[in-house]
Amino acid sequence: MPFTAADGGRKVTVLTTKPANLQAVTATEANAGIDIHDHVLKSDYRLSPTGSTTHNDTPLGAKGQHSHFAQSQASGNVTPFRDLDANGRPLTDSDTETVFALFKEKGQEMWVMDRLGPDPDEEWTAADEYSIYTVRPDDMQDPSDGGGFIKYVTPLAVGEFFRFQKIAAAG
Repeated sequence: MPFTAADGGRKVTVLTTKPANLQAVTATEANAGIDIHDHVLKSDYRLSPTGSTTHNDTPLGAKGQHSHFAQSQASGNVTPFRDLDANGRPLTDSDTETVFALFKEKGQEMWVMDRLGPDPDEEWTAADEYSIYTVRPDDMQDPSDGGGFIKYVTPLAVGEFFRFQKIAAAG
């Protein structure tokens, strides 16, 4: 049975305006966002559920322990690159600096859409499957390895999220 490789097939778009319906984002709303997949580190990008909270409300007359899933939880991490000129100053008109600016302000609410499958440079279209996460970045941190490109590790607080949704037909 053949499987689909995930490498190079992830489109990640940040929306700075909340979509009207997180479970039915339109292609117009999604395409108005900022694509970040070419401007963040692949090896530590993660937005994902982390396991639900549980409660153990076992009826008195029941045998054994009854565990029940409660609130869903998620966490995230993104490491944006920097783009500096020959004098070491930010290239403010570069796409990389635009992405960096999205994550540098602690607590700034945004919505991150994630799609696996089609070429990441293709626009969002009706019926594309996506996950969407309401996130707020924490303070940017220096990476543990200072080599390679200039970059900053950014933990993300995740609020409401929905997985495996479809882009709405209208819009």
